[in-house]
Amino acid sequence: MRHSNENYELSRVAVDAVICTIRDAQLFVYLNTREKPPGKGSFELPGGLLLARESAEETLARKVTDVVAARPTF
Repeated sequence: MRHSNENYELSRVAVDAVICTIRDAQLFVYLNTREKPPGKGSFELPGGLLLARESAEETLARKVTDVVAARPTF
């Protein structure tokens, strides 16, 4: 789901999720590829800015859901 830029105008808080697992005694961390500048094409943790009247938990659920296309359980 896309949100217009005016929803972010007053936002000064961002959240990031660290999604990791251990497989064959190795740690794996999920990273997104940035779609926009700055840093387009580089890796980042999934996350983003809080929308107006949205809690950190709601933002995190929205951003993780966008990434994994399934409702996360916290």
